[in-house]
Amino acid sequence: MLHRAVPLDANEKQILETKEQAFAERRQEIEKRLRAANGQLAEAISKNPSWSPEVESAIREVEKAAGDLQRATLVHVFEMRAGLKPEHRPAYDNVLVEALRRGSQ
Repeated sequence: MLHRAVPLDANEKQILETKEQAFAERRQEIEKRLRAANGQLAEAISKNPSWSPEVESAIREVEKAAGDLQRATLVHVFEMRAGLKPEHRPAYDNVLVEALRRGSQ
């Protein structure tokens, strides 16, 4: 979406590509933790299909991983913004805000 909203120059494209690659690695790491936490939750429920200390512990791990993913995504969003020329940032902000608004409906 950003590429349609803002005509990025070669330097901006390179900066953003580097940031995208770093985030992709971080996201994969967190998503792996989230899958493992969901597996722990499934295991806890299969052993005792009611709310239990094991389910509580597992859901806390799921929540932590999900929160870490959300946080890492927002950090990435602002790192991407910082890689843009100041005159391109308002268009980026608009794309971001509109995407968040669409996701909240």
